[in-house]
Amino acid sequence: MGTAPTADTIEASRLSMDMFSLNHSAFADRTELLSDIGELLKTQLRPPSRRTEGVIKIDTQRGTYWRF
Repeated sequence: MGTAPTADTIEASRLSMDMFSLNHSAFADRTELLSDIGELLKTQLRPPSRRTEGVIKIDTQRGTYWRF
């Protein structure tokens, strides 16, 4: 997974309930993601762990991302 320096990458595949989906509709199915998007728009807080409980920072050789 690559990351962009000015964007927070959040991996949320664990929140999907559909075994055969590509997780493209997961944001609309899960209140956790909708709540995080709402908090980002209201507060502009970054990184994601400052606005949403349970988001974990993952550091890799390719960059940093966040996981629900």
